[in-house]
Amino acid sequence: MPGRALLIRCVALTPALGDFAQAQTKLLRCPDIHGPMVALTSETSASDGDIFPHYFRAAGLGPLVGKRTWGGVVGGNYSPLIDDGSVFVPQSGTNAATGERIIEGQGVSPDIEVENDPISMLAGHDLQLERGVQEVLQQMAEHSMSLPKRPADPVKTK
Repeated sequence: MPGRALLIRCVALTPALGDFAQAQTKLLRCPDIHGPMVALTSETSASDGDIFPHYFRAAGLGPLVGKRTWGGVVGGNYSPLIDDGSVFVPQSGTNAATGERIIEGQGVSPDIEVENDPISMLAGHDLQLERGVQEVLQQMAEHSMSLPKRPADPVKTK
């Protein structure tokens, strides 16, 4: 859970993290994410593959492209039985900030639904990826951005 939360937090807070200028180099963003983003979803995604697109959307980072995720995010452990077998016991689930359970059994629906049909896949086309790239290029054309100019070097001799 901490790694997933850190990734979402890092991506979501990128604009607020500020810029870093290294001596005699270009201005760098931390991390170097600048411009529109999309997240791809798939009907075979589960667990973190369900949770990531949910929070990507909640953070307002961009549209989801693909198919509704599977909706399996309950975690648990195997408990041993006396006959040397075991049983999986659900022990945790994902919840919203307001407390209700989310995602489990319903998945995350995309903003732009795209089917990856087998014929296209066999022909070497990933229609979901291609549509995601198309969406990013369209957003780039509609909302042009430029990297900020490098600030003057700090003066530390006073």
